[in-house]
Amino acid sequence: MDLKPDVGATGERRLSRKRQATDDHFYALPACPTAVKTKLEEASARVRKLQREKINGFRRENRAKNNMQAVLEELKEKDLINEELKEKLEFLSGKIKISH
Repeated sequence: MDLKPDVGATGERRLSRKRQATDDHFYALPACPTAVKTKLEEASARVRKLQREKINGFRRENRAKNNMQAVLEELKEKDLINEELKEKLEFLSGKIKISH
């Protein structure tokens, strides 16, 4: 009975551990340059996507603020803002001060 593991099996175990180590840790780089490039391209694409989402979020926020300002100005021009509404709007907006 042979108690020594086969050399090929030992090599496979080592290779399996290396694969497991790179799979377990997202910061570990694969040994293959092509895999490294692919990983970099995927990360770059994700960064670009997140930057676009951030910019779009800022644009949506600015549009909402501008629309709110326009509505408030229109209400002021038409003299439709009473004291109670003015207080509610100031309370809800916090930053916008309505002068009547």
